[in-house]
Amino acid sequence: MDDNTIINCKLYDIIMRELDINTAIIILDKSGRIIDFNKSTENMWKCSREDLINKNIGNLFQEDIIEHINTDNISREENGKSKVFAIDSGDNYLDVNFYNIKDDKKKSEVFIIVCREIKEKSNLVSKLAAKEKELQDTKAEFQKIKDNIMKIDKMVSVGELLAGIIHEINNPLGFIISNFQTLKKYIEKIKTVIDLYEKCVSNYPNNMDYFKDSLNTVIDLEKKYGLDFIINDMDELFKDTENGIERVRKIIGAVRSFSHVDLNEEFDFIDLNESIDNTLIIARNELKYDCNIEKNLQDIPKIQAKSSEINQALLNLIINASHAIKEKREKNNIKEMGTITIKTYNENEFVCCSIEDTGVGIPKENFEKIFKPLFTTKGVGKGTGLGLSITYEIIKNKHNGQIKVESDIGVGTTFTIKIPIHQDKRKESYE
Repeated sequence: MDDNTIINCKLYDIIMRELDINTAIIILDKSGRIIDFNKSTENMWKCSREDLINKNIGNLFQEDIIEHINTDNISREENGKSKVFAIDSGDNYLDVNFYNIKDDKKKSEVFIIVCREIKEKSNLVSKLAAKEKELQDTKAEFQKIKDNIMKIDKMVSVGELLAGIIHEINNPLGFIISNFQTLKKYIEKIKTVIDLYEKCVSNYPNNMDYFKDSLNTVIDLEKKYGLDFIINDMDELFKDTENGIERVRKIIGAVRSFSHVDLNEEFDFIDLNESIDNTLIIARNELKYDCNIEKNLQDIPKIQAKSSEINQALLNLIINASHAIKEKREKNNIKEMGTITIKTYNENEFVCCSIEDTGVGIPKENFEKIFKPLFTTKGVGKGTGLGLSITYEIIKNKHNGQIKVESDIGVGTTFTIKIPIHQDKRKESYE
């Protein structure tokens, strides 16, 4: 593989190390040889790194499945395009995304397989329902189960967005690689002119005729190469490349903030505005097809909170808002994008955040139900009913905060959360 492909693979390797989720990520070369994979791959197939590294992908999948992930077939797919299919792995059904990463000559260099156990959420729902019946026996044990469910739901939610996250990284990577290739060509031309100029100068003043002829050749070559344009364009290319690298850095930073899983995480002072920005980075690919985002984030004090839990609550609310907008657009055949408006402000001892959408709205008779576990108005397979109940648990019970909902059918919904700046400051909840 060339240097650019290696750089590309290294960035994917960072994602595999930092993103601790129940999703297997496998990287193949164009011959189908496994060149890297994450820890979840070992767990899913119950094997060690030595069992798989440098082995053919056929060691992981049965013969009737190999034809789906044949690298020759996938090579014909577009660059970065995901080929999706599902397979029965026995205990669980796997959702498989196969990505074809091509170089600038449109030749396939790297393939990425992403496998997710798509029955995981429904299994969690069953576990949660069963454990709720045991509440009278041991409240402490039930709380532990709720904590674990909350952490796993977070990982699953981010896992569902993984394909979009990889796509968001692949975009800036594409033009970074393209810019480096252009810069390489520019530098070769500049070196040619410099070498010729050095030969010209070395003959001055001993051989003036050669000097004059060489100098004219240098001037002609400068014009031919368009050196003035090259110098100006290099500045733009470096600037664009820096922006692309910064974009990748922000995405990786956001992924790290979400992939952090620690049941013993301590309260710390965090910036709610920064948490919102990280959440929007993670969810961008999910939002961009249906929603415009409007932000009005005021200068607010930091809050004493658990960062990973606040991120999870924000992600649940924002994804719910996007689903409400998508449902409204599909039902009414609306072409215009919907809008999610996010505001933050300070109110006495609280920092507040409102997330308003222009979606389908929630019937008032459901206001009392939406925060209960397992309640959902979505179709079969589209919702577990855990998202808002976990958000309620995080905001009200774990952070002594408040959460309320306002909604009009056909107009939209607004969720408002209020979190104490200091955890020793407690207020009564909204009625």
